[in-house]
Amino acid sequence: MELIRLILLNFESPDDLSIRDQVEANYTTKVVNYQLVLLIEQKLLLGHYYEDKDGDVEEVHIERITWEGHDLLDSMRDPKVWKVAKDKVLAPGVSFTFELLKDFLKAAAKQSLNFP
Repeated sequence: MELIRLILLNFESPDDLSIRDQVEANYTTKVVNYQLVLLIEQKLLLGHYYEDKDGDVEEVHIERITWEGHDLLDSMRDPKVWKVAKDKVLAPGVSFTFELLKDFLKAAAKQSLNFP
């Protein structure tokens, strides 16, 4: 999930080379491409990808971050909220779904704004 956050941050601010450096230093191209495909499938990024005859992702082209991608990123942006999400939802041994994480982040955002 940290990689997904970094990818979304990168597509929101493509000129921030520090984000790209973090991704390149910590993740292989294969792992990044796999996550990009998942982000396309979840409609968080607009793009397309090509697979080889074995079903491995060969190439990924991203056009832009979507509205949903921006919404998710906005809920993940605050380092304090993200740390709480990682500690509570993404903690080792905790079973979670992507939807659960999104719901948690939305609730945390509402709470920070004092929404009911």
